[in-house]
Amino acid sequence: MFKFDSCKVLVTCCNLMGGLYEIYFDEQDYHIKKILEGDCRGIAKYSDNYVLVTNSSEILLLDFNYQTIKSYKTEEILDLHGVAVRDEKAYVVETRRNAVGVYRLPDLVKIEELRISQEDYDVNHVNDICIDQENIYVSMFSSSGEWRKNSIYSGLVKEYSLLDLSYVNTVFCDLKHPHSVIKEGENILYCNSADFEVMENKNTIFRGLGYTRGLAANNEFIYIGQSESRNIEVSRQNRLNISLDCGINVFNIREKVSRFITLPSKEVYAILVNHA
Repeated sequence: MFKFDSCKVLVTCCNLMGGLYEIYFDEQDYHIKKILEGDCRGIAKYSDNYVLVTNSSEILLLDFNYQTIKSYKTEEILDLHGVAVRDEKAYVVETRRNAVGVYRLPDLVKIEELRISQEDYDVNHVNDICIDQENIYVSMFSSSGEWRKNSIYSGLVKEYSLLDLSYVNTVFCDLKHPHSVIKEGENILYCNSADFEVMENKNTIFRGLGYTRGLAANNEFIYIGQSESRNIEVSRQNRLNISLDCGINVFNIREKVSRFITLPSKEVYAILVNHA
């Protein structure tokens, strides 16, 4: 029998039928509760609160009961995606501007930004962000040239300095729609989404049945989001053993077994294990 890790996991879902879900796990069972409706993207812990990014151009500061303490609506449409929190700052991916905006907490005032490229339209399709002690890791679909016109294998993860937001290094390249970068010890995990994979550094550690996006780790478990596979006809879906279900894979990395939990949405964006 598959045994879960006892914890609480938050899952954001984007686009149609999106929202924020809370999933309680005990060893034998789980309970799903939808907390918010809407096109929800990145989520990060901030003290006892949460920073939630939505694609209605809003950044929300929520309390531990998911009530809004503070909200900020951007003046222009920035196509907000991932978020990370460090040192009283929220780092928010502004995909349309190929940038990461730095917002002071808790008042959500923008104080600086990291520019991936200078165009004011979506060239790189920057999407997710992870911060460790000294570095920022950012996933994107393309390094140069408009991503829609490049090969699908143009994705990469870049490293920037947390100190001065300068470019340091390209960590991984030749990826297929990378998302959801996280750091576990010395290892970097991320979704190679269009190949339905989760990678640890350059090695595949999990392959699912649909588009992987949303990633979190806790103890010996990895939580992996799966979205409905868009633009794939039913005949091809059956031939390639592709799932059309939205939900999360709970993967026991030590025992190499997983269990899939369906969510009543279309696309997972982010996953956060709540240690509160």
